Amino acid sequence: MHRFLDSRTLLALGALWLIIQTSLFFVFGVRHGHDTERYLAAADAILHGEIPLGKATSYMSYNLFVAAFRGTGLGEGGIVLAHVLLTGIAAIMLFRMGRRLFGAPAGVVAAFLYIAYLKLHPWNFFILTDSPFASLTIIACGLLLESRRWWQWVGAFLISIFAAFLRPNGFILLLATFVLLVFRLWTARRRIPSVLVVVAALLLAPRFLQLAKQMSTHETIGEYYRQGIIIPGYERLRVSPPSTLRSFTPTPSDPFQDVLFVVRTEPWYATKLALAKLAAFFLTVRPYHHVAYNVLIMATLYPLYACAAVGLFRATSEGS
Repeated sequence: MHRFLDSRTLLALGALWLIIQTSLFFVFGVRHGHDTERYLAAADAILHGEIPLGKATSYMSYNLFVAAFRGTGLGEGGIVLAHVLLTGIAAIMLFRMGRRLFGAPAGVVAAFLYIAYLKLHPWNFFILTDSPFASLTIIACGLLLESRRWWQWVGAFLISIFAAFLRPNGFILLLATFVLLVFRLWTARRRIPSVLVVVAALLLAPRFLQLAKQMSTHETIGEYYRQGIIIPGYERLRVSPPSTLRSFTPTPSDPFQDVLFVVRTEPWYATKLALAKLAAFFLTVRPYHHVAYNVLIMATLYPLYACAAVGLFRATSEGS
């Protein structure tokens, strides 16, 4: 009976997903964003045997993703369809994760909230990294949670790597994947594999740091730290920088060095700025959002943090 209810519920959620995606397609069609032309140009370069240069190197996974569809003749319609299908897989993964951690009702709620969040899905129809990054992050986490055999771990980790190189801030996903992978192996009493993963990560860390440094050279990280900007694009909210940084000139070729300079020169200011950025990231509310929207964020997101903590505790207890 339980399996029957799960199947019937999944069919209902699938029907809702299909209705929403089809409706949004008729509204949006295939859209371009600010960075779309760069992705298309980088994909064409790859198809001609050239390596994309400049800022395009920070989005290499998406360049390859776009190139695969352009090279097979599926074009921009195929790219958008892939975005849509990935959201469907992500919804299934959310259902499975919720069911695993809290039971079938939680899985249904998680999948429903994801499918019905209309502000998220229009991005499926833009040739941008937003949609695949969100979907593949969910899929990778779901696979890591369910992995039992070595090839499942490897597959989940490869998906995480691909997702991490969709956009510059994807390195956070790589770090989170590593922590989750070690945690899952350790709680499953796979001591030797967990140690091997840590050793492999330490050996590969210099290379990944170099890649992260190259990707960050096309951003303005040093300038954000010099000005005390908390949310890029919204300069009213900031931490007042000390006078010692007025003469500081960021070096685009080495943004990591800029950050280290600020930390060494003004450790208290760097700490306040880091904490403010973390708070802005996790709290999500914004001064420029409508009050009702901020209230909705607080009413839905913050309880999920508590649920995540409970789920982590439960997973730890089951693994011990």
